[in-house]
Amino acid sequence: MDVECTCNLCNQPMVFPAEMAGESIVCPNCQKETILFIPRPAAPPAPKPATPAAKPNTAAKASEFIIEDQLENLGDTFRGLGIIGAIICGVAALVSAVNGEIGLAVSTLICAAVSVGQGVIIRILFYAISKALRLLTVMAKQGARTQSPKIEI
Repeated sequence: MDVECTCNLCNQPMVFPAEMAGESIVCPNCQKETILFIPRPAAPPAPKPATPAAKPNTAAKASEFIIEDQLENLGDTFRGLGIIGAIICGVAALVSAVNGEIGLAVSTLICAAVSVGQGVIIRILFYAISKALRLLTVMAKQGARTQSPKIEI
């Protein structure tokens, strides 16, 4: 069976018996040495991705609680800052203890505890405010100002 390939240097098409694949010959066009090869078959075209089913419009619902979500994120940030402050105070307390300044070490550890406590308290405060705003939003949409709807918190 004959196979067609091109010269590795000049791209001149050449036909040769399949048994000669891998052998080195002189190209009849450019007179340079080239290796005969069996070309790979062309890859089939990639299948088209399936058209996704229409998604329900969640953009309106997502934007409905954007302020509440941002308040919760802000609370998480303050909690993280409290933890970072506690780590810094803990390192300072360790250095003070190593230097023999026990009073300073104890007061620095107290600052670390207060820092974490403040971060957690602020996080809880922002969480409560965000849930209250979410409840008010739902109540306003329902038009019921006297009866509270059930909302999972």
